[in-house]
Amino acid sequence: MTGCLVENCEVLHGGGNNADYAYGGGGSLGGHNGDDGRGMLSNAVVRNCRIVLKNHGSSAGYAYGGGVFINTTASKEADMSLVYGTVIERCCVTNLMTFKSTRCQGGGAYLTSRGGAPGSQIRNCRIAGCWSSCNGGGVFFSKGTGYDLTVTGNVARADGAGAYVSGVSSVLRNSLVAANEGQSAVYLTADSLSLQSCTIAGNACTGIALNAADGCENVRISNTIVSRNACTAQIASALDVGGVYAANVTTSFVGGDPKFVSRSRGDYRLRYGSPCRGQGLVEAWMTNAKALDESPRIDPEDGTVDIGAYQHTPFVGFSIQVR
Repeated sequence: MTGCLVENCEVLHGGGNNADYAYGGGGSLGGHNGDDGRGMLSNAVVRNCRIVLKNHGSSAGYAYGGGVFINTTASKEADMSLVYGTVIERCCVTNLMTFKSTRCQGGGAYLTSRGGAPGSQIRNCRIAGCWSSCNGGGVFFSKGTGYDLTVTGNVARADGAGAYVSGVSSVLRNSLVAANEGQSAVYLTADSLSLQSCTIAGNACTGIALNAADGCENVRISNTIVSRNACTAQIASALDVGGVYAANVTTSFVGGDPKFVSRSRGDYRLRYGSPCRGQGLVEAWMTNAKALDESPRIDPEDGTVDIGAYQHTPFVGFSIQVR
């Protein structure tokens, strides 16, 4: 099916199976295991859905995506030259798990693509309370993009408790990754990845870990706060090869106190006097874009950008005339 809309749905108590491979406890979109794309859901949008209550991938073999598995596949049909793409947006993915498997990836969601297709997208979603016995407690990007995500309270036994990002040109943008628990909150393991305007804070682990063995020379971290995470190293190389040299961290705030409104209450907006306010780099994608709190990504008053996922809203004064 092409051009489909799956909207306003609720998936409760879903589950994968006990086979060698299991995909998407809550739902699976797209072909996998080398499928050629025929019979798949293509150019689809999944919107305003709630996937909840311990959906799980598998109890044996391989498990991908406790909540949802999305695979974008380029069609191999001779008479079809379209490249397929799927978007999941404005959804809530909570309390999910992949477990007891040889390889478990993506407790909440797993995004990938094959056959030269562009990666799938997940945006404007909340991914919380998910669990993986391997990597990607919240979301696993084999190839894809994540925009405007709130990724909190997830657990992974290995890396990427909040987000595990691999695949060339994957992007995590304008997102909060907080209060997750594992070996690292965000794990990067491919070249040409991008973290843009994210807040990675308050996690019970290293903020960002890089697998230098997979060639992270062109990884770019920009306009991102990495602070108040439990480990001393806010950003670390998984192999400690030259420290953070490969990350190309620009206009970001690492360590120190960014002066959040209230970290204890999970409010990671910036209060007055924050060293991150107005100090970001204006990037092309920000034109007409919104920050995570729906404020204009670029301050309409002075054209500045805050570091992190949130943009402060200038106070608009008023006067009272007494007669």
